[in-house]
Amino acid sequence: MENAIQAKQEVIRFVEEIEKWFNGANTSVEILMQNFSTSFRMTSPDGKKINYEDLLHWLPSVKATKPGVRITLTALEGYATAEHALVSYIETQESPTGKTIRESSAVFVREEGRFVWYLLEEEWKESI
Repeated sequence: MENAIQAKQEVIRFVEEIEKWFNGANTSVEILMQNFSTSFRMTSPDGKKINYEDLLHWLPSVKATKPGVRITLTALEGYATAEHALVSYIETQESPTGKTIRESSAVFVREEGRFVWYLLEEEWKESI
């Protein structure tokens, strides 16, 4: 259970940091990426395949691009073994220009004693 809690806490930490980033707060790419495996890969809600390097290069281009955005998590569930964790959640992004909702599943692997993002799959649930 402790491992599932650690993985869920990492999802919460990252969402808090990316919200700050989108709002233009003074945070860094290093803080955002500190718990990502260099083998990380994801599929965006639009079906785009993204790897660690892609994410690293994308982040500077989106800093301060969503002023007023608020990101909330619901239905946060986690399952874990000693070396892996799976976290599923619904992420809602609300801003003055609209609202998006995505369902996400993240796989974490243990590296150097901590869980790091390894795989992220996202699907649009709803856009308003």
